[in-house]
Amino acid sequence: MKQKQTNTRWIAYLMLLVGGVLFTVSCSTSEDTSSIAFKLTDAPDTSGITNVKVTVSEIKVNESADAADGQGGSWKTLSLNPAKEVDLLTLANGVTETLGELSLTGVTQINQIRLVVDSAKVSLDQGTSYIPLTVPSKSIKIVNAFQVPLSGSISIVLDFDVSKSIVKTGNGAYMLKPAIRSIVENEAGWITGTAPAGATVYAYKDGFYVEGTEPTTSSDRDGDGTPDPAFPNAYSSTLVKSDGTFKLAFMDPGTYDLVLVQGDQHKLFDANLVVQSNKGTAAGELAF
Repeated sequence: MKQKQTNTRWIAYLMLLVGGVLFTVSCSTSEDTSSIAFKLTDAPDTSGITNVKVTVSEIKVNESADAADGQGGSWKTLSLNPAKEVDLLTLANGVTETLGELSLTGVTQINQIRLVVDSAKVSLDQGTSYIPLTVPSKSIKIVNAFQVPLSGSISIVLDFDVSKSIVKTGNGAYMLKPAIRSIVENEAGWITGTAPAGATVYAYKDGFYVEGTEPTTSSDRDGDGTPDPAFPNAYSSTLVKSDGTFKLAFMDPGTYDLVLVQGDQHKLFDANLVVQSNKGTAAGELAF
């Protein structure tokens, strides 16, 4: 009888021990996993394009900045089912669209992101008709380093600049050559102010705008037969809303100058505006 009681106690002890180990492993796995959200936003276009729709079916990330698509095991993939269609020109002045979330092992680093694009198209007439937009290799590559925390969640904002990304190739055809910034959302700052409605405000890293040398009109400057954008060295840009307010969102911390553009007018504001992480900076009123 005593032997039976002893065996029963040992079995109970072992069950508690195994349960404790399983609980510990489960908690550790949960705590060591981070959720990464991917969001799209856009800088405005001023070239007559009214809609840019892209359909994204996958998001891929890699810890290596040099990994090629064929290195299957090294890529972590988020499949969007169904694929997500986004009109980039609806995402201005800080508006974002979440594509999806991917779980990764914590304390790692993302060095490369790729968006797999099933289709893309542009409209010049408010969406009445569309023209196919060619996307080379059917993917958009973003190379940047992002630290993934041990646990919790972060959001990575992918900021398209349509004015730099859409290239007219001739015969009415268009190609997507993406110019994309990327930043962790809660590490970004922003600039707000007022200016004439309908104007465009360009932000330049301090000292990067040089009057007389920065192209202020779109033209074929590299001789490849396609027009290059105006103000090509701008860090970001935004359209002034009908109420006369503007917001330059998702800015890296640093010092910036602003250029106000409307029609044939442009004016540099050598403002030396300091943007800090997760804080707003007021630019005040901009006027010609």
